[in-house]
Amino acid sequence: MRALHTANKVVYTKLGIYYKDSSWTSIFAPMDEERQKNEIIGPLVNFLNDFKISGLILNIYAIYDVMDNFPQKISTFISQVKQGVKHKIIFGLMIDAYTYTKFSDLSAFDFTITNGVLDIYLINYFSINICDSEGKIYGLAPVTCPSPNMTTMEQVTSAVTSSKMDKSKVYAWLQSVIMIPDDQPPIYDVQYTTYSKYCSINTTNSTLWCQNRPQLSHDQVNIFKSYLISDYTTGFNHKGRQIQYTDI
Repeated sequence: MRALHTANKVVYTKLGIYYKDSSWTSIFAPMDEERQKNEIIGPLVNFLNDFKISGLILNIYAIYDVMDNFPQKISTFISQVKQGVKHKIIFGLMIDAYTYTKFSDLSAFDFTITNGVLDIYLINYFSINICDSEGKIYGLAPVTCPSPNMTTMEQVTSAVTSSKMDKSKVYAWLQSVIMIPDDQPPIYDVQYTTYSKYCSINTTNSTLWCQNRPQLSHDQVNIFKSYLISDYTTGFNHKGRQIQYTDI
């Protein structure tokens, strides 16, 4: 962070929150407000100020059924942090695309509450399907698909546009990685790997791995031209430079 700050780079970082870890989710519903301010909000604000972080993306594992009034609690947390940050900061919320059936269900998550404080809704389109025989054929996130068993980007994107999310704040997150099926040995204990390993590892197992082919990656970007969703590039500018998201 010091190197990036010294180089005057635009930096966005993610705050990862796992919903089953009560020590993390408790930051949204503190039992002790003063302790919350001194041990959570204060250090986070200091970090954001010290390194002039331009944006913070809340990466919460499943935003649904976390706790009562969760949208309001998120909004309160963001407002508290923004009040302490001395520079303009962008707040975003990562949303997994595979939960698209809940996008319009305000009882599951009321986006009308968070629209006022969030600057970005970042829809993560990676891995909306599992790596099985059909995932190998059609890719992990096909735009359209003849198989009824596959979730498509068309389905997800249609659900986004039908939701109550502020459409001017919706962006897509596309990732280009390789997924290893559950029945295949992982690499370094993870089920994801890189294209370089996919191309270089001398094993027949790699033929069973799933990827998005080059044409599909091209088509994934094109789909957003017909919807009010930005691919990779946000509408925000920092010192005359447009902020971009890429994750390869």
